[in-house]
Amino acid sequence: MSFLSKITSIFNNPTKQNLVKTIDSDNFNPKQNNSNSEMLLCLCPSWGVEMPPIVLGTLKTAMAQHGINIKTRDLNVECFHLLNQEKYWDKSSIHYWVNPKLFAENIYPHLNDILERFSDDLAYSEEDIIGFSILSSNLNFTNHLIERIKLKVPEKIIIVGGPCLCFKEERERLRSDIDYFVVGEGEESLKELLDYLKGKKQTLPNSVYQTRELGLDLPFRMSENLSKYGVPNYTDLNFSNYEMKSLPMIFTRSCLFNCKFCADYKSMGKFRKLSYERIFEIWNEFYNQGYRNFWLNDLLINGIMKELVQVCLKFEKLDRKIEWIALATPNLQLKKEDLEILSRNGLKTLNFGVESGSNDVMKMMKKGFNKEQAEKGLKRVIEAGINTQLNIIVGFPGETEKHFLETLDFLDKNRHNICGFTSVNACVLMAGSDISRTPKKFNIQWDEETDMQTEWYIGTENTPKIRRDRLQRVLKWIKDNGYNLYSSNEATN
Repeated sequence: MSFLSKITSIFNNPTKQNLVKTIDSDNFNPKQNNSNSEMLLCLCPSWGVEMPPIVLGTLKTAMAQHGINIKTRDLNVECFHLLNQEKYWDKSSIHYWVNPKLFAENIYPHLNDILERFSDDLAYSEEDIIGFSILSSNLNFTNHLIERIKLKVPEKIIIVGGPCLCFKEERERLRSDIDYFVVGEGEESLKELLDYLKGKKQTLPNSVYQTRELGLDLPFRMSENLSKYGVPNYTDLNFSNYEMKSLPMIFTRSCLFNCKFCADYKSMGKFRKLSYERIFEIWNEFYNQGYRNFWLNDLLINGIMKELVQVCLKFEKLDRKIEWIALATPNLQLKKEDLEILSRNGLKTLNFGVESGSNDVMKMMKKGFNKEQAEKGLKRVIEAGINTQLNIIVGFPGETEKHFLETLDFLDKNRHNICGFTSVNACVLMAGSDISRTPKKFNIQWDEETDMQTEWYIGTENTPKIRRDRLQRVLKWIKDNGYNLYSSNEATN
């Protein structure tokens, strides 16, 4: 299945072909309607090319409300068209961007002309300040681009930011000649940093650092009142370069749960949500702009079910037809009557991070629900007319062969309530996660010369080979039962 087919299959409805837009591969430059901008904010590859990155639209709006004009540029989607190597943007190929060795061997040899083009544009741009939003998947590319910018115009001020900069491992991978590191959300801290650079503020914000601060995790700074910021502004971006005529939206920050394999709750602060009024305002504005298809980027919608039901009922009264997908946890917060309202108002697919079909493993992961609740939740969602997608993780510390077979049994038992799979992976030690931060607690070991994230082991009972074998068996089950799969880390395990 092609990359684009994987994307559109998640909507899994008869009108999905209408979501694809014609690509204008000759037009990469943002609209020139932002004269006198104080900063150019960029996102480098690799990231999704389905739709504009929400971070650019969100921070452009936030800065405008502070009276600061910035430009935004999606270098990721530009590189996607210039490189003409679609396979590297398949989610199953993300390891080529994250792993420095694989990046150097497979991708970097193709990038010289692109890096020269981008570094010329940025180094000689009218803005004195260039900002980069950092993700694990774009860090290697961003480093190379910053190196070339600094060689051409050393005085250009470089700012990097993003939730993952809380974690020492991510900052250690960044270049040491970066001028400022912004840790946490940027709605307030970026404004304060720009004020500092203009001489309006005498001290650096408490979430901004001038060095990488090696060897320790840093506190995450949250935006306290998300509802005071308006509709994300994507006017700098050329929408014809994206694969789908859809928009991302996010109405919450962080997660309601603290899964042991995940670091989101540490790198995103406490759970917060927008008010019903702000959610409706954002969604309604995008509807008025002509958009009908939406991807909710919230880690789960369980915490805003009341607000989503209110918005959907209002849309229903206004006879507004939309289609959307979201992520959720299959617990009792997903009530039958609420699901039916969301389904009537365009909710096509819910993605569930079930991860395992073993109650023992779910408890060790601290999932916050058990397999019986998951089974009932999947059934309620299907009965409401909503498609289901699952995430699965094999080889979590403590998982035995018996536990793994329980997962296969869970899939067999519930296959009539499963429509597809979004992410199926062998367990990795993600930076900042509990299993990464307290490996001794889980009896985790690794050899010094190996990649800790993927090559860890627990004696002979949980090894990279065992995890690879279990992953292959799950992937075979998925293929044999005719399901679509969006992504897997198969190649790195």
